[in-house]
Amino acid sequence: QEVSRNSLAVAMERGRTGGHSASRLFAVVLATVVVTLLGRAAFTPAPSTLSRPSSPSLRSAVILRASKYDPPSDLKAPMFAERTSSGLASQVLSPGKPDGSSPGPSSSVKVQYTGWKSSNGEMFDSTYLKNQPAEFKVNEVIPGWTEGLQLMKAGERRRIWIPGAMAYGEESQEDGSGRPYGDLVFDVELVEVENPGEGIITGFAGALAFLLFLSFAVATFSTPAERSEYDDPRPFGFRPSAATEYSTKASL
Repeated sequence: QEVSRNSLAVAMERGRTGGHSASRLFAVVLATVVVTLLGRAAFTPAPSTLSRPSSPSLRSAVILRASKYDPPSDLKAPMFAERTSSGLASQVLSPGKPDGSSPGPSSSVKVQYTGWKSSNGEMFDSTYLKNQPAEFKVNEVIPGWTEGLQLMKAGERRRIWIPGAMAYGEESQEDGSGRPYGDLVFDVELVEVENPGEGIITGFAGALAFLLFLSFAVATFSTPAERSEYDDPRPFGFRPSAATEYSTKASL
């Protein structure tokens, strides 16, 4: 009986020892899993919005879209922006209409835009604040706008980075007038384009189409005048003179 009691005590002690070992093992495994997950979250790099995309189709997704008033993250032109020989840089945010026309220097345009200073992101102008698009001729604005608008199509949205020399001047020329000197960035939507002469051509084409329709209607629905049944006009419209008629009667 004493042996049985001793065996039972040993068994219970082994059970407690085994239970503690299992608990410790479970705790170690759980801690390992938690540390691994936290390590991955801490050391996994976030996708960079400034990295150069691998294909042109992804470039539009790389640009962080600004709101109507908030400055874009790329106040300076990124590497993949389109550049002209003058130093103007731009990037299409959304394409224009498939049949949209591009303005020329003497075209009249209607645009919505917001402008910021590239140096500090300060917004200095926006048509959205006025709740009305701006209308002007392409050759009546700063050189950067004149060149940038001619790159666009009607309905297009484009971000344009304009050097100070193509805008109001460099920052060193600041004179307290309130003009935004230095490099500028604009988000521009080309709402409408009116090229010179288009109204005249459209009006002429409309008048010509109306005349053709009128001629067709007259020819189709008008009825020719009826001729007398026994009317037999002389083929050459010859009418004898009075002397000829007298000589004819005398011979009879």
